[in-house]
Amino acid sequence: KGHQVFTLICAACHRRGSEGRDLGPDMLSVVDHPPEKLLGSILDPSADIQPGFNVYTCTLNTGEQIYGLLASESATSVVMKLVDGTVKTVLRNQIKTLQSQNLSLMPEGLEGAIDHQGMANLIAFLRQPIKGEN
Repeated sequence: KGHQVFTLICAACHRRGSEGRDLGPDMLSVVDHPPEKLLGSILDPSADIQPGFNVYTCTLNTGEQIYGLLASESATSVVMKLVDGTVKTVLRNQIKTLQSQNLSLMPEGLEGAIDHQGMANLIAFLRQPIKGEN
C-alpha cells in the first residue's frame, strides 16, 4: 500500500530504484532513516535540505526568472534543473542575480493528500530495501 502512495505522491519528483523521476533525492538513500526522520522530512521538507537540492532563483537581465536546482556551474554558465525535470543552461553574462532561497523544491503540505494510515504505509515502504540493491 505504501508503494501506491509513493507512486501517486512522491514519484513525480523522487526516484526509488527504477521508478519515479530524478528531481529530488533518491529514496534509496533514506532506507536506514528512522520513521521519525522520514515523517519530519515530509512534514517540513526545508528543515534538512540535502546538498544539491537547495532551490535557486536566477533573474536574467531581461527580467525573466528561472526557479530550480543548480545542477552545475562553470566560469561561463550555470545549468538549472527546473521543476518539470528539464534543464536550462544560462550564460553568466545573461544573469542579473543568482540567489539561494534556502528552501527545498518539495512543497510543504503534501501530507494533506495522505491519510494517517497512508503515511504509515509510505514510511514503511520507503524503509524497505529493494531486492538486489544495497
